[in-house]
Amino acid sequence: MAQYHITCLGRQPPVNEAVLIGNPEMEQPPEGWDTLKEKLWMPDPFFLRRGAIRDYTGPGNEQGTFIVQDMRTVDWWAGRPVVEVISQGIAYADGKPYKLECSGGISEDLGLASTASIWRKGYPRVTMMWVSLTTPDLTDHIGVPGMPPHLFGLASGNWSMAYVSDSDWVASGWIGENRSLQQLPGSLACLVTDTWIYDPGYLDRDGYTGIFTP
Repeated sequence: MAQYHITCLGRQPPVNEAVLIGNPEMEQPPEGWDTLKEKLWMPDPFFLRRGAIRDYTGPGNEQGTFIVQDMRTVDWWAGRPVVEVISQGIAYADGKPYKLECSGGISEDLGLASTASIWRKGYPRVTMMWVSLTTPDLTDHIGVPGMPPHLFGLASGNWSMAYVSDSDWVASGWIGENRSLQQLPGSLACLVTDTWIYDPGYLDRDGYTGIFTP
C-alpha cells in the first residue's frame, strides 16, 4: 500500500518539506476568516505546528496568507504521516492581500471629536479585511485621516478641518472609523477588520452648515 502511494507521487518520502497531495479545498464565507484545508505528506507528525504560516498559491493562481489551526493524521505512507491540515486566513485573487467591500447608502450621526461630528446621508462605509501576523495598534487607524485602498468611485482626500472665517472650520474627507481584531489561538496572527467613512461636508440633520468651531 505504501509503495503504491510512493509510485503515484513519483518521489521519495519527504525529509525537509511537506508534500501536497491532491488539490486543497477553500471556503470563503461572506464574513470572517477564509479556511484552507490541505492534505500533506510530512516528514513527521510535528513538522507543522499550530500558528505556522502557510503562504498559499492555488491552481487558479489565487493567493492567500493562512495560519495553521488544526491537524489530523489520516494515513501513513512509507513510515511518514499523511496529515489533514486546516488553516485560517484570507484568500485573494487580484494580488492584493486584503478583501474590500463597500456598503450601500447609510445615514448616521457620528462623533469624531469633542468639537466635530458628521451627519452622513446616503454615503457608504468601506470595509477591509486583512491578516496581520502581529497584533496591530488600534490607534493607528481609528480617528486617523486616511483613505481606503479603493474608493469605489467616491472623492479622494484625507479628512481635515479647513479654516473658513471668523474662527469657523469646515470638515470633509476620509477618516478611519473602526478597527476590530480576532486573534487566532496559538498565534499572534489576527484577522483585522478596518472601516473608513467619508465625510461629505454637507448639511447635518439639523440643517447646520457643517462648520465647526474648535
